[in-house]
Amino acid sequence: FTGMKTPWALSSDMVWNKTQRLGGKIMFMGGVLILISAFLGDGKWMAFVIIGVAVLVSIVPAVMSYIWYQKEMEK
Repeated sequence: FTGMKTPWALSSDMVWNKTQRLGGKIMFMGGVLILISAFLGDGKWMAFVIIGVAVLVSIVPAVMSYIWYQKEMEK
């Protein structure tokens, strides 16, 4: 994985570092959640879990990078 390359994250080293750290933590937690759900649920719901986790681990860092970028632009 090459990182969260949003325009906002690329504009600032501080925003880049925060975005990458958050993305790494969220992706790790998402992987653990998918692993745990594989043992707890039946197979027909796994596609929804995987897609839901994938969407969340993509959207949350992107939104947060925009928020951090906006805060930095206010300074």
